Amino acid sequence: MKRVIKLSLLILCYLQIQCYGQKKEELKKIKEETVSEKKNKQDEEIFQLEKPIKKTEGEYEAVYNGYKVLLNSNSNNQELTFFKNKTEIKKVLNFYYENGDIVFKLYKSNLDNLVLLIEGRDYYSSNLGIYYIDNKSNSIIEIDDTLVFRQEDPEKLGVKDLIGHISKEGDVLKSNFYLGDKFLYEKKYNIQKKIQQSIKTYGDNWLGIYQTQINKNSNDTNIMHIVSLKINKDSIIFEVNGYHVSQKYLLGAKEVQNKLKLEFIKDLSEYNDPQIEKIQDFGVVTFKDNLYMLRCPYIDLNFGYGLKQVCVLKKDISH
Repeated sequence: MKRVIKLSLLILCYLQIQCYGQKKEELKKIKEETVSEKKNKQDEEIFQLEKPIKKTEGEYEAVYNGYKVLLNSNSNNQELTFFKNKTEIKKVLNFYYENGDIVFKLYKSNLDNLVLLIEGRDYYSSNLGIYYIDNKSNSIIEIDDTLVFRQEDPEKLGVKDLIGHISKEGDVLKSNFYLGDKFLYEKKYNIQKKIQQSIKTYGDNWLGIYQTQINKNSNDTNIMHIVSLKINKDSIIFEVNGYHVSQKYLLGAKEVQNKLKLEFIKDLSEYNDPQIEKIQDFGVVTFKDNLYMLRCPYIDLNFGYGLKQVCVLKKDISH
């Protein structure tokens, strides 16, 4: 009987040791996963570089320690050039900064990615753009160029400098903005999604400016509109202009054989249409028998008056 009791106690102790060991391993694993997850979320620390030491009016040049930013303007667009060591990166911006003064702020991460803020500043209000410079692709990714803020009574309080706190957790870029001590807003952006949208998925044979006139056979000249499609290496701009109509959109595209499928990314119009984001499909451009043809649900819905239109595009490659 004593032998049976001893054996039972030994078995019980053995099982407790096994359970304890198993529990310890589980706790260790959970701790490792938590540490790993925390490390992944905090693996990119971002800090602001020193202020520019040089600035040229008109060309808007700023020189940082080892970096240079240049914004050239003409009547059609503004081109942003970023110099990093011997690397030169250029991008034609979708937004035109036409304020009287341009201010740059540059942020660097421990993974050598950069965040650039462009502030088009006048005395009372400013437009603000956020740009992410990816070190792997050496490309400038437009994150957001729709931010606007106003100075608070600058005559009495003076013009206050914008303060930006930039951080990154995983793929999410978080931006908190302050004007002096006043909190303006917080913005969060999925960087990988923005990078994927910026990747060109079509051949250089599509590059150029395409135009067509819709409803050109109508007796009513008010419904005749010019449609322009500007396909660049890093962006596609879709515009409709006519009587009481001025609309501009940033599109993405994917090439499938001899077709280019267009998809909505962002409204660039002066007066945004809240319904536009429901129309993700901007149609297809087809190249056949030396003709470029556009079938566009957006045009059918807004300007087709119940008819599905097939627009023949005239291509200009000189630009």
